[in-house]
Amino acid sequence: MKNKIYFSIIVMTLTILMIIGKGEYIQATLNEDYVEVGQVEELLNKRAELMNLIIYNESNRDEKLLELRNLEKDEMLNYDLKMLNSLKDYPTDFSRVNSLKILEVKKYIRDLNRIAMDILIQWNISYNENQCYEENVYEVEVLKEDTNMVLTKFEFIGQD
Repeated sequence: MKNKIYFSIIVMTLTILMIIGKGEYIQATLNEDYVEVGQVEELLNKRAELMNLIIYNESNRDEKLLELRNLEKDEMLNYDLKMLNSLKDYPTDFSRVNSLKILEVKKYIRDLNRIAMDILIQWNISYNENQCYEENVYEVEVLKEDTNMVLTKFEFIGQD
């Protein structure tokens, strides 16, 4: 009888420890995901700042393009460079992004060194004297390289 009681206590204790351990793992994962979403928001704001400086010729273009190359890779970098060259060759009015904020993460997938998200972004935009806010959903991918993250994809999905 004593053996059954000891066995039951041991099983219950192990079960409780497993539940606590799993909860701590889930909480650690959620905290890491939260930090990564914040890092992606910082990257996107830095990208918007660089694009403004390049588009409006407010700084050394070559220096800012180099910074952009350190922030982006792959198809995203190719698209942005093509767009910036087009704007240089054929200047036009372009809205200024004052800031952006991630309001919601709709989908989140993490591999070893790549993160893919569908996110709802609120844009703070100025055009001439007017300022407005827009909310749109985007697919974003980032690549984790050592301690850095770089943007590899940023595609419009639609309005929320």
